[in-house]
Amino acid sequence: MERRAAYGVILITTKEGKDGKPQINYNNNFKWGKATKIPKVYTGLDYLEIQEKEFNGNIGQTYYTAPQVQYPYDVANNPSLPPYDLQNIGGKATLLLGGPVINYYEEWFREFTPEQNHNLSIRGGTDKYKYFLSGDFNHEEGN
Repeated sequence: MERRAAYGVILITTKEGKDGKPQINYNNNFKWGKATKIPKVYTGLDYLEIQEKEFNGNIGQTYYTAPQVQYPYDVANNPSLPPYDLQNIGGKATLLLGGPVINYYEEWFREFTPEQNHNLSIRGGTDKYKYFLSGDFNHEEGN
């Protein structure tokens, strides 16, 4: 049996109840999943170089001040420096940023994660009334 639903969705009913005792079916599936691809991220220095190159190439001037460009290199060479510093440059408070870049994709997507799926259906009825009820539960951790 075919019916039209909202937004052009077509509902197709293929199962129905049968006469007789209730039939109960249960299926489950347990497995381990893994992210197929974890994107690589730019380091702070890579991002700074790309941004400066594109800005200079398209506009013809630098986007950052010289200390802002230099500070990430200073932090990379001397990890004891703080990851940020606020300095007065040209009469303006200027934030200098440096330090390690964390790849949160690697943090969020564990290598292997458990997954489970459960299906339950109940079918039955009499000559006057037939029923079919089904449900599904799916759970994935991490990915």
